[in-house]
This record gives sequence, structure tokens and C-alpha cells, in this order.
Amino acid sequence: MTNIVRRSGLNYLTRRPVATLVICVAFILVLQLVLLLSWDVGGQPKPISSSIGLSKLGQNLPLTRKEGGRILGLNPALSNRYEMDEEGMFSCLITKEIIQYSMVNDDYCDCKDGSDEPSTSACPGTFFFCSSSSSSTIPSSRVNDGVCDCCDGSDEYQNVRNPLLARPARDRQEVIGKFLTPCPDTCSILG
Repeated sequence: MTNIVRRSGLNYLTRRPVATLVICVAFILVLQLVLLLSWDVGGQPKPISSSIGLSKLGQNLPLTRKEGGRILGLNPALSNRYEMDEEGMFSCLITKEIIQYSMVNDDYCDCKDGSDEPSTSACPGTFFFCSSSSSSTIPSSRVNDGVCDCCDGSDEYQNVRNPLLARPARDRQEVIGKFLTPCPDTCSILG
């Protein structure tokens, strides 16, 4: 009797390929859902203690994209506008929205004018100022994309290697004049 049950179950799966496919797809989707729900995303961020002074608070902000004391990607003429006020807030440059200073350069576009993200590619339609020259700009969408666009390589500060790009040898990159990370400083060569 058990032989008949086993055979009939196997026959059902082999005679019904669509049903078998649906069962397999459903199993895979359930497995993916279980995996997604079990990922540890780091939990909730801890609130900043109110006992920390504003000067100490400014040191812990995500403005780590600094080079030589200036924020990467920022127009040097606007550097004095990127200061935290007495309450720990930042005023967006054009729209005058007020956001927490900790939201500057957090890789999320909070200001409608995009002024809170000078070092990232979070805001569409904005520009990144290369560190070597204040007149050399690139679209912010090219920041940390794995391709060196600024001659000093300041647009690739995270040193991300794009797996989708074919990686030619370094001498071939020099011949074509396009570099992948890590970026060499070619500013002196360009004049």
C-alpha cells in the first residue's frame, strides 16, 4: 500500500510539470523571505546623549569625507556655510530648510536643493567639486562609482571597486586615460 502512495506522489510530480514548477518557485520565495527577515541590519541607532557638548558632537558627525580640513566635494566658496549653529542644526543653502547637522553627508538627500550631501551621490542633479581644483566639477552621480573622474581621485574616497566594470591592466588604463580605483593622482601630468 505504501508503494502505491509513493508511486502516485512521484507520478503526480512528473506528470504535472507546471505544478512542480509552482511548488519549487513558492519554496524558493519562502526561503528568500526567511533569509531577508533574519538579516541583522544593526538594530536601532542609539540616541546621542544630551550631556555631550556641541563641540564634541561636531567631532562625531559623518563628515569623515574630509581632506586637508575641507569637506570633499564642496565648493570652496561655500565652506563657511557648512558650519553647525548653536543648536546643532544646518540650514540648507537655497531652500533654507533646517535639518540636524548630523544629517549632513549621511548619504541621504534631506535638503530639496541637495546642499546637505556635497560628498555623496545621494542627491540627483548636484555636482561634486574635485579637491585639486575648485573649477573642476563632476555630476555627483559619479561619486564612488568605481571610476576615477577627478584627476586627484577625490571622487573615489571610498575606494569602491565596481564588479560590473571590466578591470584592464594598469598600463592599459594609463594608455586610455581612464582609471578604476584605487585612483592615481594624475593632476600634475595634466598640467
